[in-house]
Amino acid sequence: MKKFYFAALIIMLALTGCGSKESDKLQAFSREAFAYDLGDGGWDINTTVRIKGFKQTEVNNKFTSNVTYSVDLITPSGDKKAKLYTGTSNQESKEKLSDVPLEAQFELDSTYIAGKYKVIYNITDELGNQKITAEKELELAND
Repeated sequence: MKKFYFAALIIMLALTGCGSKESDKLQAFSREAFAYDLGDGGWDINTTVRIKGFKQTEVNNKFTSNVTYSVDLITPSGDKKAKLYTGTSNQESKEKLSDVPLEAQFELDSTYIAGKYKVIYNITDELGNQKITAEKELELAND
């Protein structure tokens, strides 16, 4: 009977170790978004998100990654403002990177009214051929 349980345990461990690892999947975390009143009715928007699980290549003892992203905005009325910001994160390091930040900064003019908005990151791992989106709510408030 002990042999059966031991064999079952070995099989379960082998099966859980197979397949793709969670760390190989592109993930976004630590989403932040802030709005600063520019005083003329406009807003300065600063937003960040960290990502992990992107593919890295190693050449001559250097790890490189290539991630592109764009930022959209959903207004309180549900309208979508596409690609208010586009960026690229090409990282190079002597050690494998566990995660990297993506940052965006853009201005909104006085036509953007107070209310709850959604900042949407459209993220593509160019080396790993993976895509994800990350959302963060943002409130524009007239104090």
